Amino acid sequence: MVAALFLNQSSKFGITDIDDYPAHAGVNIDRTGIVGEWYAASALLAADGAQVSCVPNMTPGASSAALPGAGDLLSQSGTGAPAYVNNGLNGAPSILLDGTNDRMLALFPLVQPCTLYHAIKPLTFVSGERLIGTQTALQGGDIFFSGTSPNVRASAGTQSGLNANLTLGNWHVVATVFNGASSVLRIDNTTETTGDFGANNPNGLTIGGALAVATAHMEWAASFAFNTAHDGARRAATVAAIQAALGI
Repeated sequence: MVAALFLNQSSKFGITDIDDYPAHAGVNIDRTGIVGEWYAASALLAADGAQVSCVPNMTPGASSAALPGAGDLLSQSGTGAPAYVNNGLNGAPSILLDGTNDRMLALFPLVQPCTLYHAIKPLTFVSGERLIGTQTALQGGDIFFSGTSPNVRASAGTQSGLNANLTLGNWHVVATVFNGASSVLRIDNTTETTGDFGANNPNGLTIGGALAVATAHMEWAASFAFNTAHDGARRAATVAAIQAALGI
């Protein structure tokens, strides 16, 4: 189904701080170090099943009403782009990636150390498929299925250990700190996987995995990128705030 997509004006222009994400949720997220971008499916209004070509960069002042703008999350799928889900998450919208060729890419400067948070719902497990990737290269800041369900790893050049806290069919907040030997993969507020994930820089964000690799079948609701390495207390607080905002 192809249908018109419209900016949710209250989300795009009514939010002046990440503390207001989502609007009226009473969320308190420390926005110190927010960079490049933060993105949310709730920035769009569309018919259920509409193809999504662009999710706007929600960082205040970063892009204009004319899409696509600087740093926007753009579909790389061509025909059969990711689909808008009207009630994907507790009455809020999400975006469905079909696990075949759907992915969305945003380009912005993002180097280590950095911290990223994503609200995602994995739907099908295939070892090696990417849930989150980076600009064009493999292992620049990836999160991917590995081995047997529900194991995932992260990598910025060196693969992390396995993390088994992601479950199919459920929404999660996944956090990654890419900071060389002090890197972290966290799913919700469960036990973290830590170690040296490598020194590659993300230099952007891809929902559905890095270009030229298999993409995961999943739903996505939001992503946040910070240009600092969040410590354990801040990771826990940010994950909890996003969970509270989305009802995860």
